[in-house]
Amino acid sequence: MATYLITGGCGFIGSHLTRHLLQQGHHVRVIDSLEQIYCQSLPSQVDFIRGDCRSQLLLDEYLQGVAGVFHLAVAPYPVDDPAGWLLAQQMNLGTTVALLEALRRHADQSIDLVYASSAEVYGDNASYPLQELATPCPQSAYGTDKLCSELQIRSASRQFGLSSIILRLFNVYGPSHNPMHHKQDAISRFVHSLLAGTPLVIEGDGEQTRDFLFIEDAVRMLCAALPQASSQAPVVNACSGVSHSVNQLLVQLLSVSDCLAGVSHEAAPIGQIRQSLGDPRKASQLLGVQASTELQQGLRQTYWHYAALAQPGKDQQWA
Repeated sequence: MATYLITGGCGFIGSHLTRHLLQQGHHVRVIDSLEQIYCQSLPSQVDFIRGDCRSQLLLDEYLQGVAGVFHLAVAPYPVDDPAGWLLAQQMNLGTTVALLEALRRHADQSIDLVYASSAEVYGDNASYPLQELATPCPQSAYGTDKLCSELQIRSASRQFGLSSIILRLFNVYGPSHNPMHHKQDAISRFVHSLLAGTPLVIEGDGEQTRDFLFIEDAVRMLCAALPQASSQAPVVNACSGVSHSVNQLLVQLLSVSDCLAGVSHEAAPIGQIRQSLGDPRKASQLLGVQASTELQQGLRQTYWHYAALAQPGKDQQWA
């Protein structure tokens, strides 16, 4: 069995990935600053350290003996603090470049790198469905940071011979996604509202479409990507290949939850992507995996997971 390092391993995707690797018998190390509003707890057998992923001393220590790195660490942009974009940008790009420098120094270990990028690098793209060769045109600072990190990884892979692969994750959802996080997605916001008995708020007219990827499928794709890392730094969509509008999503969620709820609309945020649909063929061909969880099935697991947590005596995340 191998040892893997996960940056940002206390986040939603990172915590699921950590548990999956442990179940496969691997040893997992996690570096996380714990600066998110809410972090997932990790199993006791994880070698965890709270720290800044830009620290070269920390990276040198935690890269010893690892076979691969899953780079998930990210600083979200605080929507209620526009000035926070500077710190977030410094963290996002700084963490990536710091990791690449550490991997360069440990080149003799032949460590593979999987970078969790985002479909936000595509923006509102004329190409549809979105293929990996589509021209990136991010509409948000977050998407711009992800694209810049991709470029740094591809440059370092060519220049230093680092072995890497980039996964552009679409809208990942599922149990344990923190609904209180300030960068809420539609699914966690809707579930929170249903459990709290408050109206569901739709941004815009609800006809914007998204490619929703269940967390278990996302984890399988991340793991399948590791053996395909190379100095070519291939870019691969991690998506379901099926799009749903937010209105369609709401109808399915109400169906699986057997709830009734009021609905209101608010102005769409600046830069909101109108349609998003990934082309999954490269993932199927190169990684040998594809999404297997239909939206209704994933919504059912997600809703009832949180409904159980909201029962008396449970940790109240929904108040």
